[in-house]
Amino acid sequence: MARMALTQATIRTLFAKSGNQCAFPDCQQILVDEDDDFLGQICHIAAANPGGQRFDSSMTDEQRRSASNLILLCYPHHVKTNNAERFPAAALQKMRSDHARMVHKVSFQVSDELINEITRREKLFSSRLNN
Repeated sequence: MARMALTQATIRTLFAKSGNQCAFPDCQQILVDEDDDFLGQICHIAAANPGGQRFDSSMTDEQRRSASNLILLCYPHHVKTNNAERFPAAALQKMRSDHARMVHKVSFQVSDELINEITRREKLFSSRLNN
Protein backbone atom coordinates (compact mmCIF):
# COMPACT_ATOMS: atom_id res chain seq x y z
CA MET A 1 0.00 0.00 0.00
CA ALA A 2 1.50 3.31 -1.08
CA ARG A 3 1.09 6.46 0.96
CA MET A 4 -0.73 9.11 -1.07
CA ALA A 5 0.56 12.68 -0.99
CA LEU A 6 -1.75 15.38 0.30
CA THR A 7 -3.51 17.57 -2.23
CA GLN A 8 -3.17 21.35 -2.37
CA ALA A 9 -6.89 21.66 -1.60
CA THR A 10 -6.47 19.57 1.56
CA ILE A 11 -3.47 21.60 2.71
CA ARG A 12 -5.32 24.86 2.06
CA THR A 13 -8.33 23.59 4.06
CA LEU A 14 -6.13 22.62 7.00
CA PHE A 15 -4.56 26.05 7.18
CA ALA A 16 -7.86 27.88 6.71
CA LYS A 17 -9.24 26.07 9.78
CA SER A 18 -6.08 26.40 11.87
CA GLY A 19 -6.19 30.04 12.94
CA ASN A 20 -2.41 29.78 12.36
CA GLN A 21 -1.80 28.00 15.62
CA CYS A 22 -1.13 24.51 16.88
CA ALA A 23 -4.36 22.60 17.59
CA PHE A 24 -3.07 21.16 20.88
CA PRO A 25 -5.11 22.62 23.78
CA ASP A 26 -3.66 25.85 25.19
CA CYS A 27 -0.74 25.88 22.75
CA GLN A 28 -0.11 29.29 21.21
CA GLN A 29 2.62 28.22 18.78
CA ILE A 30 2.09 29.74 15.35
CA LEU A 31 2.34 27.53 12.30
CA VAL A 32 3.50 30.05 9.72
CA ASP A 33 5.78 32.91 10.71
CA GLU A 34 6.13 36.44 9.31
CA ASP A 35 8.64 35.17 6.72
CA ASP A 36 6.06 32.65 5.41
CA ASP A 37 8.04 29.72 6.86
CA PHE A 38 5.98 26.69 7.90
CA LEU A 39 6.95 25.91 11.50
CA GLY A 40 4.35 23.24 12.21
CA GLN A 41 3.65 19.66 11.24
CA ILE A 42 0.82 18.10 9.25
CA CYS A 43 -0.11 15.06 11.32
CA HIS A 44 -2.24 12.04 10.51
CA ILE A 45 -4.82 11.11 13.12
CA ALA A 46 -5.04 7.56 11.78
CA ALA A 47 -1.66 6.66 10.29
CA ALA A 48 -1.18 6.70 6.54
CA ASN A 49 0.56 3.31 6.57
CA PRO A 50 0.24 0.03 8.46
CA GLY A 51 2.34 -0.01 11.61
CA GLY A 52 1.86 3.71 12.23
CA GLN A 53 0.07 5.18 15.22
CA ARG A 54 -3.68 4.58 15.17
CA PHE A 55 -3.65 2.92 11.71
CA ASP A 56 -7.21 2.02 10.69
CA SER A 57 -7.34 -0.72 8.04
CA SER A 58 -11.01 0.06 7.34
CA MET A 59 -10.09 3.49 5.91
CA THR A 60 -9.34 4.03 2.24
CA ASP A 61 -6.17 5.79 1.12
CA GLU A 62 -8.31 8.81 0.17
CA GLN A 63 -9.77 8.92 3.69
CA ARG A 64 -6.29 8.70 5.20
CA ARG A 65 -5.12 11.78 3.28
CA SER A 66 -8.31 13.80 3.73
CA ALA A 67 -8.52 16.90 5.93
CA SER A 68 -10.81 15.01 8.33
CA ASN A 69 -7.89 12.69 9.19
CA LEU A 70 -5.29 15.42 9.59
CA ILE A 71 -4.39 17.93 12.27
CA LEU A 72 -1.85 20.77 12.34
CA LEU A 73 0.43 20.71 15.36
CA CYS A 74 3.73 22.20 16.43
CA TYR A 75 6.63 19.73 16.44
CA PRO A 76 6.67 19.08 20.25
CA HIS A 77 2.93 18.34 20.27
CA HIS A 78 3.24 16.12 17.20
CA VAL A 79 5.81 14.07 19.10
CA LYS A 80 3.62 14.00 22.22
CA THR A 81 0.53 12.83 20.31
CA ASN A 82 2.45 9.92 18.82
CA ASN A 83 1.61 8.20 22.11
CA ALA A 84 -1.48 6.39 20.77
CA GLU A 85 -2.52 5.08 24.19
CA ARG A 86 -2.66 8.57 25.63
CA PHE A 87 -3.98 10.12 22.41
CA PRO A 88 -6.31 7.69 20.62
CA ALA A 89 -7.93 8.74 17.33
CA ALA A 90 -11.11 9.95 19.07
CA ALA A 91 -9.09 12.29 21.31
CA LEU A 92 -7.27 13.80 18.33
CA GLN A 93 -10.53 14.17 16.39
CA LYS A 94 -12.01 16.03 19.36
CA MET A 95 -8.88 18.15 19.70
CA ARG A 96 -9.09 19.13 16.04
CA SER A 97 -12.81 19.95 16.16
CA ASP A 98 -12.50 21.89 19.46
CA HIS A 99 -9.66 23.92 17.98
CA ALA A 100 -11.61 24.63 14.78
CA ARG A 101 -14.57 25.89 16.85
CA MET A 102 -12.28 28.07 18.93
CA VAL A 103 -10.62 29.75 15.93
CA HIS A 104 -13.56 29.67 13.50
CA LYS A 105 -13.72 33.47 13.27
CA VAL A 106 -9.98 33.84 12.65
CA SER A 107 -9.38 34.25 8.94
CA PHE A 108 -6.08 32.71 7.93
CA GLN A 109 -4.74 31.95 4.49
CA VAL A 110 -1.28 30.95 3.39
CA SER A 111 0.40 32.05 0.20
CA ASP A 112 0.20 29.97 -2.93
CA GLU A 113 3.99 29.71 -2.80
CA LEU A 114 3.88 28.09 0.64
CA ILE A 115 1.07 25.72 -0.39
CA ASN A 116 3.15 24.74 -3.45
CA GLU A 117 6.26 24.20 -1.31
CA ILE A 118 4.42 22.08 1.27
CA THR A 119 2.79 20.07 -1.52
CA ARG A 120 6.19 19.52 -3.18
CA ARG A 121 7.70 18.36 0.12
CA GLU A 122 4.73 16.09 0.82
CA LYS A 123 5.04 14.44 -2.61
CA LEU A 124 8.78 13.98 -2.13
CA PHE A 125 8.25 12.50 1.35
CA SER A 126 5.49 10.16 0.11
CA SER A 127 7.61 8.96 -2.80
CA ARG A 128 10.53 8.22 -0.46
CA LEU A 129 8.26 6.18 1.81
CA ASN A 130 6.89 4.26 -1.14
CA ASN A 131 10.30 3.27 -2.52
